Amino acid sequence: MRIVLGTCSSNPDFNADCDCALVNLTPAYAGQILERMQGVSSLAKNNASLHEAHYWDGDAAYFQATFDDDLDEMLIEARDTYVVLDDKVELPEEAFKRVEYTHMVVSVMGDELEVFWRATPKGASLYIRTNPLPKSLIESAAQ
Repeated sequence: MRIVLGTCSSNPDFNADCDCALVNLTPAYAGQILERMQGVSSLAKNNASLHEAHYWDGDAAYFQATFDDDLDEMLIEARDTYVVLDDKVELPEEAFKRVEYTHMVVSVMGDELEVFWRATPKGASLYIRTNPLPKSLIESAAQ
């Protein structure tokens, strides 16, 4: 399952053309994410000061969302959340941006956990953060 997540930048005026991120949510990767979430949940139960756990993880590919009108319309939906990308939809290679310091973050929100990805665009002094991926979507992808 290919998921497109909207992004936000640590600089509200500049995002280095990293408008969205593509995550290939295979059953194996979804299972790994769920294992990480379970591990963080166990740690958080014994340590109330745990806020986030970061995993070096370059599985989110950041890209600029300017293609054709049909695809742009679909990606507008992803700005505030996510969209599941049809297998037939091809994203142009030149739209993808180079990033570094890529990682997946499991964030603790009280009793709830959320997962998102974060990276720094190459040569920029800011970070890009994806929208969170719903746990229900991760669970369905893991099956």
